[in-house]
Amino acid sequence: MGKEFRIVCLDDAGRRLFGLNLSRRGLSAVTLAGALLLASLAVLLPLSLARQHEVNSLAQNRRDISDQRKRIYAASYQLKSLENGFSDIAEFDAKLRVMLSLEERPEILPMAQGGPVSGPYRNPFQILYTHTLIRDMRERLDSLEISMLLEEAAQQDLFHAAAAQQERLARIPVIWPTRGRFTSRFGYRIGPFTNKTRFHKGIDITAATGTPVKATAQGRVVLAEWFSTYGMCVDIDHGDGIHTRYGHLSKITVHPGQMVYRGDVVGLVGSTGRSVAPHLHYEVHLGNNPVNPLNYILR
Repeated sequence: MGKEFRIVCLDDAGRRLFGLNLSRRGLSAVTLAGALLLASLAVLLPLSLARQHEVNSLAQNRRDISDQRKRIYAASYQLKSLENGFSDIAEFDAKLRVMLSLEERPEILPMAQGGPVSGPYRNPFQILYTHTLIRDMRERLDSLEISMLLEEAAQQDLFHAAAAQQERLARIPVIWPTRGRFTSRFGYRIGPFTNKTRFHKGIDITAATGTPVKATAQGRVVLAEWFSTYGMCVDIDHGDGIHTRYGHLSKITVHPGQMVYRGDVVGLVGSTGRSVAPHLHYEVHLGNNPVNPLNYILR
């Protein structure tokens, strides 16, 4: 029989609580088990900590990607607003070229189109998608930058042309004739009296009776009286085949032969002639043909 080892546990008073007898082999087994446990902890604890760090890093990366995509979305919408603003400038440019009788500018560089998709993107390749968005924005910015440089050069040409044609520009009807609510467009519409489709030669602007009506360009008054269904009416000849008409006035403040300038009051809004409510009927004629006044108004 081998040598045994006794382990005894006592309380504070020295009374025995329990005892354990171990042989040399048993003690060796307990020691080995303890060593294996410590070795396992020494290996598994760092692995567990590393795994937890990896999980935390992954969660942080996801938050970073989400924040980055939100910033990209915001920047993309701002870029879209710039592109829309450039489109408005190009439209303004086209109108000025018509007024100055300049050649239409060719479309040298098409504007880049694009924009973020709406809603969350749940494709597993989110990082690749984010890089695609960034590349798309860079391409759109490059396109916009080139377009703006071309537009700047075009605007300089327009400035020089406008300076050379200042007198002619003064005779082009480019402002709104009165303040009010735009209620009827140029072109075919259902007539308010006949309830049938007929061609509307101008635009209607609803306003209170007595609202001032202004000449939209420099010219000479050729008509200032009651005229057919227009009621109290003023016609102005601006030269170059352009003349404007202001109908349904409640009062006329000019006379035939009078020279008027852009912004001069020619009458007051009313409802004379064939009219259902106070408004201004405004026409622009080029030669003998009515044309859309909105093509001239610089809005």
